[in-house]
Amino acid sequence: MVIHYWYLLSDRIWANRQSAARSKERKMRYIAELERKVQTLQTEATTLSAQLALLQVGTIFLEFSYGFFWFIVRSTCMVYMS
Repeated sequence: MVIHYWYLLSDRIWANRQSAARSKERKMRYIAELERKVQTLQTEATTLSAQLALLQVGTIFLEFSYGFFWFIVRSTCMVYMS
């Protein structure tokens, strides 16, 4: 009877160790997936930041052009109206 109990205990210990190993493997895969997603998001953030900088420069240029255009229009109107 004692031997039988030892076999059951060792089977249970072995099953627990296998379960722990599977759990550890799942955790490692999950962490690797998260790290891959972080890398992808960091790359995307860098790309979007560069695009934003270009759009901001373009906006400044358009605002300047718009102001200059209206300056020319007003100046021209002043010349023709005087």
